[in-house]
Amino acid sequence: MGNYELREISKYSVGLKVSRTSQGVQVLQDIPGIGTLFRPAASQESSLRQNIILGQSTIFPTMFDLTGLRYAPAIGGIDPLRDRVAEFVYRNRSLQLKNHIGDIGATAVDDALNIRPGERLPALYRPQTWWSRARSSTP
Repeated sequence: MGNYELREISKYSVGLKVSRTSQGVQVLQDIPGIGTLFRPAASQESSLRQNIILGQSTIFPTMFDLTGLRYAPAIGGIDPLRDRVAEFVYRNRSLQLKNHIGDIGATAVDDALNIRPGERLPALYRPQTWWSRARSSTP
């Protein structure tokens, strides 16, 4: 097998046959003649399933990677700085959204309790983060 090649390892089929019987109407199925209408009909179901197992080979590093002639396709598009910046932006946008929603809820609670604006503690409803702890500890 070559690098990044996908091959079939195994293939098999499974046949299933299930028979079911249900209960009929207890009193009415014993009546001669019409009882056949109230007796359960046996049902049989069968199904056929086919399972395939595939495998892929990955040879890393290749000779080209070792000699530095080209990047491997698996790592060619990786930009660690872009990934870290994207994670940082996502995390901070998520925190900003949570804080904004918490502020709206805190204002509604404070309004309902008739707490005066000077006595309100907006940081009480926000999650503790290292940035808020560092800012509150400075004089």
